[in-house]
Amino acid sequence: MDNMQIFESQTDRQSLERFGQEAVTLLHDGNFRAMAERFGYALAYGREPANAIEADLIASLSEDGEFPGDIAASVVIKYFEADATESTGLVAAVECITHVADGSAVLLALVITGRGVDRYITLEGIDRVR
Repeated sequence: MDNMQIFESQTDRQSLERFGQEAVTLLHDGNFRAMAERFGYALAYGREPANAIEADLIASLSEDGEFPGDIAASVVIKYFEADATESTGLVAAVECITHVADGSAVLLALVITGRGVDRYITLEGIDRVR
């Protein structure tokens, strides 16, 4: 899995919001290749990442069921406690809710991990909001 290395200074709220907005823009543009090149895809599981992102989005949008109606677009940043970062490597999560052409609300989840002083941001998942 490829993921993008970022600087520790880019883990502040404003920088993470910009990464989230960038991912949303790439989704709206249907530019799955650029999204995969930029962020990688944790759930690719051996598939080509751009194809995996697109396939997972299509599969999610085709599922039947009750889905919440009026959901506002948002970018939410969540930081993990220092103990969690030390034990799991998880630094932060960026949860982006946006709407696609058919009006469905979609969640793009980015995760920021750390190893020592290194920081990485990865597309963790893409799913219809339930």
